[in-house]
Amino acid sequence: MGKQVAQPVGRLTRLSASDYGWIARAIKSAQQSTHRVRVGASVVVAGRGHSAPNKFRNSAHIDGRESTTHAEEAAIARAYRGGGGGTIFVARIGKAGDLRASHPCDRCMPQIIKAGIKRVVYYDG
Repeated sequence: MGKQVAQPVGRLTRLSASDYGWIARAIKSAQQSTHRVRVGASVVVAGRGHSAPNKFRNSAHIDGRESTTHAEEAAIARAYRGGGGGTIFVARIGKAGDLRASHPCDRCMPQIIKAGIKRVVYYDG
């Protein structure tokens, strides 16, 4: 049997009250970002949440093209010390604080799968 991949969940209309709370945490994390593209992520494992914005920057000499630590990467690093399962919530906000379409990028999705996250929740417009 192959490894089960994360199940994406699109629009925010079919979520539980708990899911709305976690996506609100991801939005709050996105508000803390100082980057042009403001993204926040929350990883929830066994009822415990870990959130992070995309605000940490590496030296351009290390990786000039992808020099930002993505919110998904930071939230996964905070949440996992081994194990798996759980849900990741990803939110992006515009300059005016409005919710924008967002989903894990090609760089983050393999890390989400490797971490064993079973569900991805994001806003798709």
